[in-house]
Amino acid sequence: MHDKEYYIDEADFSPEGLEIVSRLHQRFSSRSRQVLCGRNRNVFNMGRYVVKIPKNLDGIADNDWEGSVSNGNDDPHEIRYARTRLAWVEELPIVFMEWVEPATSIEIIQRMGFEPDWVMSVDCGQVGFARDGRLLAYDYGPR
Repeated sequence: MHDKEYYIDEADFSPEGLEIVSRLHQRFSSRSRQVLCGRNRNVFNMGRYVVKIPKNLDGIADNDWEGSVSNGNDDPHEIRYARTRLAWVEELPIVFMEWVEPATSIEIIQRMGFEPDWVMSVDCGQVGFARDGRLLAYDYGPR
């Protein structure tokens, strides 16, 4: 059984904004496998992808950034980001991101034979492997 509790910083939103963000949280929570709570966003694991919904104003900025970053790099020696799609729902940025299985430094070295330098530049080492084996950063919001 997975915990599906989450928290929203209610004071960061207008009454209308809180209604929108609450409705989105309820919608994705009811269909998710798991809810992961971060500092600025709640992340709903849908299986093959996750949905990142802001829980405060910094989460809005994080989603706007993550959803806008180019994902074209295929060189494992340079930072690579998980594929995303940015959707605006009633003026609220929502990020849909491919699922990335978190990996430790040891797991990365075991699979790749080395750990790319960029891994340690990602906040808290939030990197892992996509289904196709690519090593990717999965949390790279600026806040």
